Amino acid sequence: GFFPNGLKGFLFSLIIVVYAYLGIEIVAVAAGESHNPDTTLPSAIDKVIYRIILFYALAMIVILSIYPFYTKTSIYNYNKCCYNRRFVCMVTYTYYAYEI
Repeated sequence: GFFPNGLKGFLFSLIIVVYAYLGIEIVAVAAGESHNPDTTLPSAIDKVIYRIILFYALAMIVILSIYPFYTKTSIYNYNKCCYNRRFVCMVTYTYYAYEI
């Protein structure tokens, strides 16, 4: 399944995501200064939700589909700084696949 070691890793990554998107309340603050907050505020909130889905969730789905979580870091032999970081391993993997 998607959680081979339980929900602990997922919950820890969720803390990082929440920290990364702490500035979203700026949308509500900016609504008071907009010309038509009845239409611009719901549109801005919808766009933020779609951007979170696009940049975080879809990126994780793409990385997990190309470089699955259950593989040990075979890239580690090529690059000693990988240390099981998925984004780094993915970039390293595509770099070495391009060289071959």
